[in-house]
Amino acid sequence: MNSPWPQAPLLSAILGWGYFLAWSASFWPQLVINYRRKSVDGLSLDFLAYNIVGFSCYSVYTLSFYFSSSVQQEFKRRNDGRENLVATNDVVFAIHAWALTIATGLQAVRYRRRRHSLSGFAKLVLAAFFASTVLMLGWTVDEPVTGALDLVYFLGSWKLVMSLIKYIPQMWVNFRDKSTEGWSIHNILLDSTGGILSLTQLFLDAWI
Repeated sequence: MNSPWPQAPLLSAILGWGYFLAWSASFWPQLVINYRRKSVDGLSLDFLAYNIVGFSCYSVYTLSFYFSSSVQQEFKRRNDGRENLVATNDVVFAIHAWALTIATGLQAVRYRRRRHSLSGFAKLVLAAFFASTVLMLGWTVDEPVTGALDLVYFLGSWKLVMSLIKYIPQMWVNFRDKSTEGWSIHNILLDSTGGILSLTQLFLDAWI
């Protein structure tokens, strides 16, 4: 079907690379702050753990849709032949985001103090993630054709969960310390900008 607006695909591509740049840039200020201070005081380790798990899930999700022919074909079968909307910028962002969250995690290992640890709630969330993932992997082995896409959806759902809860522990740390020292506000500003651009692209792609 022809697009009602011929320039829409170009605008969609611009929005895609726009959110890629905004989201990608959002990871760097925190890395720089940690390195300059030689400390992760002020940064919630719960937030960091959720980010690592979330972007690990997102990377598998994105790479599967982009490179796996079995996932692509099963998606088309379930969606009346429609192609999935994962684009090159999604793949580049996923790999970049995962690498930088891991780098920030390594900083936390290097710089954290003894009192700096995961909360009990975060440990429960992570335990639930790993336990449910093991169960889902077992299902995928039993149903290799349809199970692969279900596993990808499952990991995508966990990415959503992590995105919804990850800022809560950081808000608590800021409130407890009555300070945002050690936390980069650019993170959330660029993250929000990327989110707006991404949603705009999704609505535009659905329209065209």
